[in-house]
Amino acid sequence: STLEVDRGGVSYTVDTLSEIAASYDHAELFFLMGADSLRELPTWRQPEQILALATPVVVRRGSEPEPDFSPLAAFCSAERLQEIKNAQVPMPLIDISSTTIRRDCSLGHTIRYRVPRAVEQYISTHELYRSP
Repeated sequence: STLEVDRGGVSYTVDTLSEIAASYDHAELFFLMGADSLRELPTWRQPEQILALATPVVVRRGSEPEPDFSPLAAFCSAERLQEIKNAQVPMPLIDISSTTIRRDCSLGHTIRYRVPRAVEQYISTHELYRSP
């Protein structure tokens, strides 16, 4: 979506979600976010409204512990907090980051299955991240 770009200026998640909710009346919205973002959510603009508009689905990296949803309790009911916890989707943990991708490229290791094929080909064709 180009909502944030079209709006221009500073963009807040709550504004984007409000606009999407208005466009898709009665749709159940989910908001994919990293575990690091979940920790910061209480500091975002209108976290209570974000939690009312969409259900956060949290993705964690590698060896990170299970997400801690307790800070959200200050911004939603116990029932809503349980709904958020129940909406989480178990995913295989893949320890992947842009840093490891660049490092592996510089060492000549494969990055197949960690990036889309087109990205892998682009990096290879343009010899990106290769050591001099």
